[in-house]
Parts: sequence; C-alpha cells; structure tokens
Amino acid sequence: MRINPGTLAALTLAVLASIGSTAFAQPGGRGGFGGFGGLAGNIGLLMREDVNKEIELLDDQKEELQELQGGMRDRMREVFANFREMSDDERREAMTDFGKSLQEDIDEVLLPHQSKRLKQISLQQRMQGGTSRGLRGEVAEELGLSDDDLEEIEEKSREAAEELQKKISELRAEAQKELLNDVLSPSQQKKLKEMLGEKFEFAQQQRGGFGGRGGDGGRG
Repeated sequence: MRINPGTLAALTLAVLASIGSTAFAQPGGRGGFGGFGGLAGNIGLLMREDVNKEIELLDDQKEELQELQGGMRDRMREVFANFREMSDDERREAMTDFGKSLQEDIDEVLLPHQSKRLKQISLQQRMQGGTSRGLRGEVAEELGLSDDDLEEIEEKSREAAEELQKKISELRAEAQKELLNDVLSPSQQKKLKEMLGEKFEFAQQQRGGFGGRGGDGGRG
C-alpha cells in the first residue's frame, strides 16, 4: 500500500514552490526559515516504498499518514494565506511553526526507532546533495558548528564541486575524442574540427536572455 501522489509530500512541496525564491534566498547559515526543507525531504521519503520497508512502516501507519494529509491542504491555506504580505521575520515564524506542528503530527504516527531511521536516511539524502546542504539546521546545532564553520564548509564544498566538474569535463572530452577517433576517418575528423571552431568556455549555470532554456533562442 503506497502513499499516493497528491499526499503529504506533494502538498507540502507545492506550498514550498508557490512561496517563491525570496523566502529561501536569505543568508543565515543554519538553515534559512526553520530548516523547512529537511521536513519536506522527510515527507517525500515517506512516499517511497524502499524507505517504508527500511523503517518498517505498517499498513495502519500508512493509513494514518493518509488521514493526516487529508486536512493538510486547509491547514496550509490558513497558515500561508497572507504569506506574500508578511515580513521576512513573520514568514520565518510561520514556516517554523507550521513545520514543527507537521513534524509533531508525523512523529505521533511513527515509532521512535522509525523516526530515528527516517531522519538518518533524510540526512544521507541531503548529504548526497552536498556536504554544506546536509550540515545545516538541527545537524549544525547538534555538531556545535558556528556560522564561520558553515561558511568555511560552504566555500570548500564549492571548490570541491568546481574541481569535480573540471575532472568530469576532462574525462568526457577524452572519451569523446577516443570514440570519434575510432569511428571517424581522418578527413571526417578534420571536417568536424573545422565545424566546431575554436573552443568556447561556457559560464556555469548561466541563464536568461534569448535561448536561456532552449539553446538557439528560437521561438520553438
């Protein structure tokens, strides 16, 4: 028995998406607005069969979670009705309170060992998205990490990601070269080189302007 799409995760993540980037672009090292993203991750994990099996989620617990999501839309509508008109502090407080309330409801359904294992899996998932991403919020507090520590981790993570991307690009170029050498004749290789022209270094994750999403900038 699965928790269907449109349940806890879908509803919560939809709210997070509708809030807009301004709520999450604030500095504050320890997790932005109450570490709400970690909660969203936990809810998303509860939709996965492999996670349900790992934490030994029972059928009656799945039904309780489905019942919990039944009234969630109204709760979110009430909490976030005036979200865009709120100040940053008011938004932070609203999200923190909502997140705590929802987490408490989930914890009432799960047994202690299930909650513990779910949090472990959630942290593993966040760490896969980047060390600096995982070491925030409650994790940073439990480890006793200062804002300076988090900034240093962020910087080193960025440097490591750039170095990794560079190595991946080099390996991809080498593999492509070997592939083309095996398939194309010397004259074809020469023609392709002329077609490619001088190498252009693309700026990372650059968006906007004509063709920001689709390459040529055509009308479709």
